[in-house]
Amino acid sequence: MIDLTLPQAFVSDFLNVFELIIIYRLVTGYLNRKIILVDFLASLVIICVPFLEGSLEFPLIMIYLWLFDRKHDRPQIIHNNIIAMCTIIVMISLTDLGDHYMYEIFLEGRKNISLLGWILPITDLIITVILGILVILFIAPKVREVSIQILNPVPLWKLVGVFFILYFLLNVVAEKEGIANNYAPLLLLVFLTIILIGGSSLFSIIRSSIQIQNQQRLIDTYKLQIASAHEVNKQYDQIRRERHDTRNMLLSIQGYIRDHKDKEAAELLSTFLQNDIAEKHYNEIDNALDKIKISGLHNLIKPEMSI
Repeated sequence: MIDLTLPQAFVSDFLNVFELIIIYRLVTGYLNRKIILVDFLASLVIICVPFLEGSLEFPLIMIYLWLFDRKHDRPQIIHNNIIAMCTIIVMISLTDLGDHYMYEIFLEGRKNISLLGWILPITDLIITVILGILVILFIAPKVREVSIQILNPVPLWKLVGVFFILYFLLNVVAEKEGIANNYAPLLLLVFLTIILIGGSSLFSIIRSSIQIQNQQRLIDTYKLQIASAHEVNKQYDQIRRERHDTRNMLLSIQGYIRDHKDKEAAELLSTFLQNDIAEKHYNEIDNALDKIKISGLHNLIKPEMSI
């Protein structure tokens, strides 16, 4: 464990929690003055909980973020939970890495660290600012785009949860056994391995999930197109029946004219001209054809209609 003065340790622990939550907010897109104030107070509460230090803050941060999203009825709460776990793993790893090497370079072996000890919280702040810029410019838009495409995030949530628990337990053991400093490079290598394996698995599951959902969307589209084609055929059959009725009506008119029954012929012709059923069906067919985007179905129906 890195030795700092009490004020330095307090500020460093507070910033670690608060900065982590802010990065999470930037990724999810929920950030305003009121939320920042609430997160600020929550961070103070988390680091002031008795007997809670180091890695034991992880679960409390997760609980706070989950309760906050649930209270405010945030959509995609499981997606956000995945983002929270990933944010904790990445942020803690980066700040631990920065703190370790800053301590080795500037503080190790020094008795008076009342001034130089502030290098660690400043380092964490710099890391957070850089990461925040990257999140705003590149990471957040991509995460939101991917989140929309993942309709069933539960398998992904389970996988990330396993890596999160493993990461958490390794941190707890390292701190409890006092090996966090002595074997810091090895621990960082282990954490990096966890992040790489977890990231690769995460990417693989996301890519597979997106492919499956795209295929399902394509299937749904084809089903809709086929349903429209059936509707067109149904309307076409109706027109054929009406065409047959129209032919019979015209034959009747012809018979009236041949028999010099002009009044009856005129009445029947007037009835025929007022009948717009055929035109209505043509409009319905045109609307159904507009919904068909599959060229094969469209081209198959149009010749029949022209016939």
